[in-house]
Amino acid sequence: MKPLIKKHFELLEAIQSNYKLRNKELGALEKSIAACNQQIAIAPEVAQLFHQEFEELSQFAVEQPLPESAAALPAHTGYTQLAIIREKQGRLTEAICLCREAQEQGWAGDWEKRIARYQKQQARNAKG
Repeated sequence: MKPLIKKHFELLEAIQSNYKLRNKELGALEKSIAACNQQIAIAPEVAQLFHQEFEELSQFAVEQPLPESAAALPAHTGYTQLAIIREKQGRLTEAICLCREAQEQGWAGDWEKRIARYQKQQARNAKG
C-alpha cells in the first residue's frame, strides 16, 4: 500500500476513534477535527492514487474486466464527519462547502442530499 493511502486510512481510524470519545475525553473532538482536516488536505492526492491503483489493476483483469463502479472513489470520512460537526456547530456554510468540495473531487456520498438539508436549515435560521 502506498504511504499516502496508508496515511489516509490511519487518519480515518483517528477520526472515528476520537469522535466516539468526544463526550468522554477532553480534547477528543479537537483531535477528530484535526484528523478530518489532515485527511481532507491529502484528499486530492489520495483520489489520484486510488484512480492509479484502479488503472494498474485493470491491466491485469484481461479475462474479466473490472466493473466501472470499481473506479469510483469510496466515501471520505474526513469530509463527511467534519460536515456533520460543522452542522452541529451551526456552521452550515462551511458544511455546504465541505460537501461541494468532496463532491467535486468525486468522493462517494450523499452530498446533494446533505447540501439540500443544510440549505434548508440555513433558510429556516434566516427566517427565525
